[in-house]
Amino acid sequence: MRTAVRRTLAGTTAVAGLLALAACGSDDAPDDVVNVRWQITAVGDAGTDVATQARTSFAAGADTFTATVGCEQITGSVDWNGSGDDATVTFSDTDTRTDDDCRPGDEYLAGQLTGLLETPELRWRFDDSNALRDFRLWVADAPENGITFSG
Repeated sequence: MRTAVRRTLAGTTAVAGLLALAACGSDDAPDDVVNVRWQITAVGDAGTDVATQARTSFAAGADTFTATVGCEQITGSVDWNGSGDDATVTFSDTDTRTDDDCRPGDEYLAGQLTGLLETPELRWRFDDSNALRDFRLWVADAPENGITFSG
């Protein structure tokens, strides 16, 4: 229980710090996407179950991002470019830390996320037409290679 509380506090602190940093930074940072705590809901075309979603978070500011996938915490820099259909985003300086409380699937899902984040100039879109807002990142020439978040 202490590990879970510590991880929750660490994640909350990281998100709070990220939100504070988001106030300064790129003019291209999308207001609908930054400063939101997202959960991973699909990798490619495969949805994630509710228990897995509860163990994930992704938050991006104007210049930095943080993500948690179970026992894996991923941080780094983000660079938003353009808007609309031409919008791209690049993640860099990615650092991954692993807690000792891993569950089956944590490393796999974290690997899927970090693999995608290492792709230069990802495409992204935001959709708020459903009950939950969706945010999707994908490889420009391979839209099936992407991750969907809800928040």
